[in-house]
Amino acid sequence: DPKKAGEDQKDAIKKLKDAKEEIEKRLAQLRQEMQEELLAALEARFRQMLNKQKPVTIETAGMHKIRQEREWKRIERRTVANLGREEQVLAQMAQLALDVIKEDGTTVVFPRVVARLRDDLNNVAKRIEAEETGPYTAALQKEIELTLEQLIAALERAQEVNEQEPPPPGDSPPPGDPPVPPLVPESAELKLIRAAQDRVNRLTEAFDKARAKALSPNDRKAIHDIARRQEEVYQMAEDIVERGAGATLPTDAGPPR
Repeated sequence: DPKKAGEDQKDAIKKLKDAKEEIEKRLAQLRQEMQEELLAALEARFRQMLNKQKPVTIETAGMHKIRQEREWKRIERRTVANLGREEQVLAQMAQLALDVIKEDGTTVVFPRVVARLRDDLNNVAKRIEAEETGPYTAALQKEIELTLEQLIAALERAQEVNEQEPPPPGDSPPPGDPPVPPLVPESAELKLIRAAQDRVNRLTEAFDKARAKALSPNDRKAIHDIARRQEEVYQMAEDIVERGAGATLPTDAGPPR
């Protein structure tokens, strides 16, 4: 009975199509729920780090002020060593957050910013361990706090976007798996690039003001570190362009010298 068989085939195709759409809808909902949980967890992690960093920044400045007046005593040297260890713990927390973000794999700028945050925390820890608590160390600590605040703001923005009502369904979606939305909106990532460039500018000025005639090994490392920062900003912009975020680079843009 070809006629009856044809009708059954059409009915089966319709049911398969409906089932596929329902599965895609549920998968999209599940992805959104997972992203919401991840965003909330990352925001809580960065807030915790910020709350831990602020007193370390203040205490480091206090130790430097004491040293300008007199030599440190044993208890003060012990305090400085503890401050260095606290910065190392924060660097480990940043690495754990970075691992989660890389596993998500939907953003290009966010993981680079978190990786730089981790490196800054490690660098500050090394400077404090070397008892270099001067203006450049203080500038790095302030930039760490600012970076954490900017990451928190980006995550808050991402959660606001997730809470918005989804657009009304239109025509049939294109074939293939639906694209996974990025963890952080591309507009927020572009703001992070701008903030990273501002950070390079401020640290360059801070280093120049605090620069000693005889550079310590950590000072020389700081110079190379600032150059790497500029390279990272350029690379983040390149990544956004390749991702197709609609951003463009100047025609004379290129790696820093």
